[in-house]
Amino acid sequence: LFEIESAVGDVELEALEYVSALRGHIEGGGDPGGASPPGCSTELSPLAARLLRAHFVLSRGLVERSMESKLLLLAALSGEHVFFVGPPGTAKSMLARRLADVFEGVFFEQLLTRFTVPEEVFGPISMRALEADEISRKTAGFLPSANVAFLDELFKANSSILNALLTLLNERAFDNGSARVRVPLWCAVAASNELPESPDLQAVYDRFLIRRAVSPVSDEAAPRLLRAALGAPFARAAVQTPRPVGAQRTPLLTAEDAAGARREATARVTFPERLLRILAELRHHLRTEVEPPVLISDRRLARTVRLLRVAAFAAGATAVRELDLLLLPHVLWDQEPMQADAVRQWLLDRFAAVHSRFSLADARVRQELSHRRLFIQAALDSAAADLSELRFTLENQLVEVLEAQTRLRSQLRNAKPGGGAGVLWLEPAELAQLANGVLPGLAAAAGQAERQLQQVLELLSIAGLQDEALRRGCLEYLALRNGLPISESDGASPWAVASAARDASADVKGGAPE
Repeated sequence: LFEIESAVGDVELEALEYVSALRGHIEGGGDPGGASPPGCSTELSPLAARLLRAHFVLSRGLVERSMESKLLLLAALSGEHVFFVGPPGTAKSMLARRLADVFEGVFFEQLLTRFTVPEEVFGPISMRALEADEISRKTAGFLPSANVAFLDELFKANSSILNALLTLLNERAFDNGSARVRVPLWCAVAASNELPESPDLQAVYDRFLIRRAVSPVSDEAAPRLLRAALGAPFARAAVQTPRPVGAQRTPLLTAEDAAGARREATARVTFPERLLRILAELRHHLRTEVEPPVLISDRRLARTVRLLRVAAFAAGATAVRELDLLLLPHVLWDQEPMQADAVRQWLLDRFAAVHSRFSLADARVRQELSHRRLFIQAALDSAAADLSELRFTLENQLVEVLEAQTRLRSQLRNAKPGGGAGVLWLEPAELAQLANGVLPGLAAAAGQAERQLQQVLELLSIAGLQDEALRRGCLEYLALRNGLPISESDGASPWAVASAARDASADVKGGAPE
């Protein structure tokens, strides 16, 4: 019995040391010293510092508008447009005006109705051009000359305006008479109290990559809103006033900053294959399993990839991360804002898919271990080969779940205040969803995978024992401890014989065994 217990102890220690070393290699190699996550710089870049300052300017004095401010900055940085849907009085137009102030750009806004004529948006016809038998618009002060535009009640516009917007928004070009001219538009912000229902509106709707439902301030935050209203300095500041002639002010961000960020993101930020697969799976899920289906155009999908790379670059990363994919709920919804919640939940479930796979496989692995343990006694060489294959599979699965766990922990640690090197695009509530919804499952899966791998390593070591009686005794010892069935083979069990001998010895001495 002592020989069996000693052999099992050696086997267990060897397996435990191997699994612990594997965990240490994954966790230590991916995050040396626990200082900063892989793929991230350690200093706040000048661009990130300006973005943080711009976010403060956009959101100051406003309650529950932090995420909207971040999305506007990300859109301007990426060269994309933003669509806000929500009731009146939720600061949609104010945010657009502030964005123009951040860039020190030319601002244009227009409330659109079915009676709005193109002259109100694109400028009046030039009388001088008409005298020369040409049709040309005087665009100064109108949308074709603006850097930031706010188009209120977009979907109430008539077809002549909407058709002209297609090229202007997508290609930054405007057909002025017989000439196609470039426009200096950085970002267009559209707003509506309702979502488009007509298929004719889908083309212009698709031009707005970022979409956000803006709700009134919650009851919990209403006291903050009322306290802010008592001072009301920001309500007056929201209305643009002309600056004195010759007055100069350094913009927080420039068009060159945005263009440079896009160039650097393209050159330096990679998009890991595992995340590309997740994005493709999400598109398929939205098209085939969501009702009503969410159809993601090829153009929208390609622009989404570029947006995520710019977001990662501004966050100080050299690769797109799981954290960045949590921006997708603000991009990949269509007819119902609730679809954004479905996208977010799908992503969290997908990030936890490693945990789910381990949960489903647990019973099968336990059964396989039981079979291999019994098979060792009948066909040693074949059982050892099968166990080696099972070890390879379990080791790869353990590495996968440990890497996923390490990545997410690293990203969340970097997302703490003062812990990152760049802009954090997500809000604390979204980070909490990731931490509470995914990490516990991954931790459980890692522990489960380690236990299963240890059992395989123990069986492999026992299979290598030359003494058949010792081998059988060790197998039955482990079976009893792990709750596995013991085979009913011919002859007395070495473990049973040794146990009976120990009990008999204790009875003779009149005391309990040590």
